Amino acid sequence: MRKNLNLIFVLMIIICFQLIVFCEEDSITFIKTFAGEKGDYGKEIIQAKDGGYVFIGKTYSYGNKDSDIIVIKIDKHGNELWRRLFGGSNNEGCYSILEVEDGYLILGYIIEFGKKNTYLIKINDKGAKQFEKVYNSDRGYDAGKQIIKTFDNNYVILGEEKKHERFFIYLLKIDQNGGIIWKKDYCHKDGKVFGRSIIQADDGDYYIAGYFEKREQTELYVLKVDKEGSKIWDKRFGSDDCDKGDVILQSKGNKDFIILGRKSKTLCFIKINAKGEIVTSRYYIFKYSTCGGDIKGLNNDEFILTGMFPRKEIGIFKIDKTGNIIWRKYFGSYDFDEGKSVSPTKDGGFIILAETRSFSKGGSDFLIIKTDERGQCPEMQALEKTQATRPAKLKFKKEPNYPEGFKKVDIRGIVILQILIDCDGKPKSVVIYQSCGNEKLDKLVLDAGKQCQFEPALNRGTPVEMKVLLYYEFNLED
Repeated sequence: MRKNLNLIFVLMIIICFQLIVFCEEDSITFIKTFAGEKGDYGKEIIQAKDGGYVFIGKTYSYGNKDSDIIVIKIDKHGNELWRRLFGGSNNEGCYSILEVEDGYLILGYIIEFGKKNTYLIKINDKGAKQFEKVYNSDRGYDAGKQIIKTFDNNYVILGEEKKHERFFIYLLKIDQNGGIIWKKDYCHKDGKVFGRSIIQADDGDYYIAGYFEKREQTELYVLKVDKEGSKIWDKRFGSDDCDKGDVILQSKGNKDFIILGRKSKTLCFIKINAKGEIVTSRYYIFKYSTCGGDIKGLNNDEFILTGMFPRKEIGIFKIDKTGNIIWRKYFGSYDFDEGKSVSPTKDGGFIILAETRSFSKGGSDFLIIKTDERGQCPEMQALEKTQATRPAKLKFKKEPNYPEGFKKVDIRGIVILQILIDCDGKPKSVVIYQSCGNEKLDKLVLDAGKQCQFEPALNRGTPVEMKVLLYYEFNLED
């Protein structure tokens, strides 16, 4: 009996320990910025099989002077494990990442000799490149928007092409080595069509969400094709409240489909059935312009979405199967902050990839926010207390003298300063953010920037330091 009691006691300790570890995992939250000196623009984040996270974006801060693709792997606490750059002397960008058995597929575009083409990169789980494919178009413009895995263990790329001012949606089915299986184009006789998101439904058919455009008027557009790419139907949803579809996914509780859309100050949650008929819809109207970035389904037929909301803030919303808001959280400050991608995590929380100017070194930076299951992130709340809720205001801009000799030989250009403004509104540090290529003009602007005066930034009435960008242009009219 005593041995049994001891065994029960040991088991209770093990169970309690497991519960404590589980609770500790549940409480993981963090924020991380990945900042360069120039603009960096996030696209998508996923949780890897090992529990870490991988995100992709376009960067001007690293690599060549033109844009490159950047891939960064972080652990479950947000610590960087590795980063990789892909690109050469051309402009490259990306839209989609997919984890596969032995690594990742990254989809985007490459601009070569004035032509934009779909660009696919395969990397292993350490970020080393396995292969790359450029899918050339005779139309001179095409770009891959999303890649998904198909039920037969191949892949389908959603993209768009342009020819003679007409835009087409295309699907490209490829094998595991990037070889083309088939390609199908879809146009509309009445206007341009653009695809933004694709899923393969439980029955094997594909659903594509995007928008239709004619004479600058846009409508939500959905296209359905079978597993061989043959068109079944397409639908235009003319509405005063929603004119673009950004993301489509299948509801886990039934055979319906959820579309996240938008129009100006309205975010749209639309549910359709397999025939393209609207089952239900919700419209979230805000005071200022809004933008839905991403939506993902949860196991209980609820949804999590992110985007940019009322005051140019990052938003995260949890909504039920009919579109009712369960809770919402906002992150950010006075400046441009936008949630680009969101994903549920293994510990019950959420991971958000955002673009931020409020917490950047200058320009736009990558911002990663890891929340708990209620969308809370104490680290972000603490940081927000030190950030400006009202930006600094320029009171006096000192103009440099444009040397007459420079005018005569037509030396011109733009100089951008990055100025750290102290709590008294005075420049604490002034550096060249973008040079015009002439050292003398750069120095004239640098000296002028040190004499500028500002009203300090405020955080709920209290002065705080803040960085701003200040533009100077030299031209013959000066």
